[in-house]
Amino acid sequence: MSRSNFYLTMPKERIGALIGKDGNMKKLLEDQAKVALKINSETGEVYVEATNESTAILPVVKNVLRAISCGFSGPSALQLLDEDKHLEIMDLKEIVGKSYKEMERIKGRVIGRDGKVRKNIENYTNSRISVYDTTIAIICKAEDMWIVKRAIDMIIEGLTHNSVYRFIESNKRKAKEDLSLWERK
Repeated sequence: MSRSNFYLTMPKERIGALIGKDGNMKKLLEDQAKVALKINSETGEVYVEATNESTAILPVVKNVLRAISCGFSGPSALQLLDEDKHLEIMDLKEIVGKSYKEMERIKGRVIGRDGKVRKNIENYTNSRISVYDTTIAIICKAEDMWIVKRAIDMIIEGLTHNSVYRFIESNKRKAKEDLSLWERK
């Protein structure tokens, strides 16, 4: 195995999302990243083989696979091929310990009734959030990542959802003002 090729093990139940209907997602990732994927559906092992032109993108491909492993759909994970988009994974075991009950409570607060809280945060911050197994994963622009992470931390800390929304709006507005000042210079 060349140093630029790698193996990654995914949850077996997420292999279908990687392959996609009729293999379309796998083919799309291979075409866009110029890699070859060899997938073992029995073990969840994925072997990524780079071409000479794709070695630089391998860390991004690894993040696409990690995003799918954390519950993102294939199309959402492919956003990571855009150099402005980044992936951050929060491990709930590191935040709340091994308490299944506490993890479920936190996941419920982040998702909200009918997915409303997650959807609101995504809409306010132009991000994608996946709450899956013991992780909360975020895809967004680097400059917005701290806002999304802080908003999720605030929810985990027990602040009201309205406080979190006000925090996001205030910081997005401030970022916009800072940008417009910078552009005028």
